Amino acid sequence: MEETLPNAFLDYLWSGVTKAQLTCCQCKLEIGSSDVLARTFTLQGPNINHDHKPAEQILVPTLSETILIYHRHLGCLLKSTKYVTVSHVWHPAIADLQYKRSESGTSLTEVALAVREVPVRICLGLAKGISEPFEVWHDYLSVPQWQNDIKGKIIQAIPKIFRGADVTVAYLSDIDPITVNDMRYGTSMQVRVRGISDLCNAKWFSRTWTAMEFVQSRRLLTMFKDYNILGDTQDAQCLLLEEVTRAWSAEVRKRGDSLKVEEMAEIGKNLVPWQLGPLTGVRQSNLRGERVPFAMAYELLACRCVTIERDFFHALLAIVDTRLTESDLSPDGRVAMLQVAQSCLTSGKGDYSPLFMIPESAHRRRGGVQARHGYLDLDTFILGHVVKPPTIMEIQLRSGNPVFQAENIGTVDFIRREMDWGHLGRFLDACRLAMQFTGFDVDAFVKTVGVRLYGQEPDKIFARLSEANRLQLVQNVLPELYNLRPDQYVEEIAVLIADAMGMSNTTLENPVSETSPIDYLEAHGKTMHLGNSVALVGVSCSHCHGRFPLRVGLLQPPSQVLGAVAYRIPGLKYFFTHEGGAGMLVKDGRMVGRFIWGTPTCGCPKLEEVEVRLSFLPVPRPNTSVYGSRRKL
Repeated sequence: MEETLPNAFLDYLWSGVTKAQLTCCQCKLEIGSSDVLARTFTLQGPNINHDHKPAEQILVPTLSETILIYHRHLGCLLKSTKYVTVSHVWHPAIADLQYKRSESGTSLTEVALAVREVPVRICLGLAKGISEPFEVWHDYLSVPQWQNDIKGKIIQAIPKIFRGADVTVAYLSDIDPITVNDMRYGTSMQVRVRGISDLCNAKWFSRTWTAMEFVQSRRLLTMFKDYNILGDTQDAQCLLLEEVTRAWSAEVRKRGDSLKVEEMAEIGKNLVPWQLGPLTGVRQSNLRGERVPFAMAYELLACRCVTIERDFFHALLAIVDTRLTESDLSPDGRVAMLQVAQSCLTSGKGDYSPLFMIPESAHRRRGGVQARHGYLDLDTFILGHVVKPPTIMEIQLRSGNPVFQAENIGTVDFIRREMDWGHLGRFLDACRLAMQFTGFDVDAFVKTVGVRLYGQEPDKIFARLSEANRLQLVQNVLPELYNLRPDQYVEEIAVLIADAMGMSNTTLENPVSETSPIDYLEAHGKTMHLGNSVALVGVSCSHCHGRFPLRVGLLQPPSQVLGAVAYRIPGLKYFFTHEGGAGMLVKDGRMVGRFIWGTPTCGCPKLEEVEVRLSFLPVPRPNTSVYGSRRKL
């Protein structure tokens, strides 16, 4: 296409496709109305290797280049061609024109120039490191943006397009390459931390589509605003996100206090790696062919931004294990969310995660706090990826409600909120409560406090207690603990027990946290137990009448939870739970609480059928905060 007026160019590119007149340049057959159009491009010229397939030409006189556009069936592209997909955030002017079109006040000249030049500059940057022929899929050129019938089919196929690419380029259009040097070679911790957070501030991390594209991509490269690639293009495994995460962990270890490093980054105004959500974990699971639990996919996407609300579902369906498509879903977002959750529950793959999500009715809306969480949803699931699948995979639906087999471990007959005594004070309170159930049996006391109330591994606790006569020290102090008045706090007792059991130090080497168990519970542990909704409950087995305490997160007031039945999912382990320790409190067919460290206590028969009402789940709440503000060094 010769150089022409901007509006004519955009009409030609985004609304000028007539499938009846298109022939696949690979198989030479017509591209029919039901086919997915795969449109890629390369450049004509001495610096780019290309073949001589039939192609449309678009001149880019400002760069002295000519774009060659190829049309194929998607299947032909996947079978025949080495191509690179580009994952990026849209130029604001292009996004404005695309969705508003005639109402947009955007300069058509600016848009037409960017639509031509940006893909070409990316292609030229790639050509510096890729010597063999390749084509590029870039949605500015590859998607007829104003032809909804063609565009709709392409959108449905985007996960397949990114999975089939030889390489995906994450184009960070707002990041200068010098930022990487600051992270790697900064002369002070403050400079290095600033480099890390500047990289995390990239708008690329803020979008739902780019998160889905990252998860689907087999091989990844990072390109910066100067159109240069990070690292070795031949290796194509230079994952910036992994390097950023390692660099952050190194700075935290040097400083010895993650909160101090976060203050240095000015968290809230800037992002740090944990705020980017489980991108790497979800991608690795996806590439290994493992199912990604519904709740983790939701967690990855719920706080990221979309231009059109339904794009959330396109991205979600691309990640979870379901045969549903966006067109199968209700136009009501709340109903659509339940449809996807129900599909995942009944997939036969043991995805119980929707049952552990905090329903809309109990969801916390924390306003300005979201800026401090970034793109990580800390209010809905937060239990991590599946480490071990459940023993029983099958879940059925009865009138829309999940029906499954679970262990009935007893009835809640006691509920108490924690005392507001600070970290050590709450630990002492938990110890005193444990004694109401264990008496002076020191082994039972240790398992109750260390394992069920503080989430640690029993073998590691007892290994520490076996040294320096620590177990005997704990045994000796139990009578003093028992004799305390309800309102009495004796710090010496708390310090002795906490140190002996490894609760106030890092000697247990907890794989999920580099902090002490007490500090961990006050941070992520408290979040997993729903913040101020945490409670200590007593559960009584209906067979042997044995009683034991659990730490739970309440979804209803205590008066409405008393009498609930505690059910445990056999075998299931998420990253932050004990194996077989995750479960829920059910009353009148509703989930009224959840627990994550409820390990077995007696050998009574427990398995029974459970039906739980599946409530509406929270709708996505994109974080629109603008990051990148900081003090001068």
